[in-house]
Amino acid sequence: MMRSLLLALCMLLSMGIIGGCERADEQPAVVVPTPKMPDGWKVVEDFLVSPTQLKEFSARMNADLHGIRNTSFEVEGLHIKVNTIIAATAADAEKAMSYMKGIKSEQALLLRGLTIYELVGTNEINHLIPVARQHLETL
Repeated sequence: MMRSLLLALCMLLSMGIIGGCERADEQPAVVVPTPKMPDGWKVVEDFLVSPTQLKEFSARMNADLHGIRNTSFEVEGLHIKVNTIIAATAADAEKAMSYMKGIKSEQALLLRGLTIYELVGTNEINHLIPVARQHLETL
């Protein structure tokens, strides 16, 4: 009886351990915090990029990315988007930043450690970019 109980317990433990494992490509992306912006910047949309999209961005940038958050703000009646990208290593952050510089104005990009901030909007928001960069540099 005791032997059967131990065998059953071992089976349950091994099923729990095996059942709890996920393949690396099925694990969810890292939660990337919503950037804290100056007073008066109201969040109007905020979402984390899906694991599938994250994999696509990583491949496109040739960098291991842990997560991407897309946050849209309303300020002064205008819309400005702040994309927050978290890289796995400093080398990956540099690769991603290099890719971004090829398609974006360097003024609209900021690299802080493993985090890249991309500021997106129409020409109407150009005066907000220095304000956003200065604020993000202090985080």
